[in-house]
Amino acid sequence: MDNSIEMFRISLNDILSVRDLDTVGFAKAFGIDPSIVRRWRNKGIDVRLKTLIKLADYFECSIEYLCGKTQEYNEFKSKKEYTNFGKRLRLIMTQLKLRPFQLFNDTKIIPSKYYYWLNGGEPSLTSLEMLADYLNVTLDYLVGRHADAL
Repeated sequence: MDNSIEMFRISLNDILSVRDLDTVGFAKAFGIDPSIVRRWRNKGIDVRLKTLIKLADYFECSIEYLCGKTQEYNEFKSKKEYTNFGKRLRLIMTQLKLRPFQLFNDTKIIPSKYYYWLNGGEPSLTSLEMLADYLNVTLDYLVGRHADAL
């Protein structure tokens, strides 16, 4: 199992435990099927960007905290709207003076996935973590939830 998915699974279980939420109660409050929450909690399945943002907004925490990349709980208030991920990725790459071919050569990201994101597609947690590590930024900065990269 991918480490980022396992860390998300552990963190989600911790957050739900601390808040005294069970699978069914949380699923009902969050508005999803309990079977999805069970898979997140037990099997550790990959999560898409919009769901990560919704979860982080729901718990008012950073994506970094939700995914176990930090133990520091930083309260985040939900933004009304987030920048399209493709636009955000393009902006960060421009700021870092990175070309797409460098990204493809240095990571496991394939061109079709990159262009899918640029055209509005959603990355998974696994891809987000790979990008954040490569770009040396936090997950929250990468998705536009935080103004500071580190």
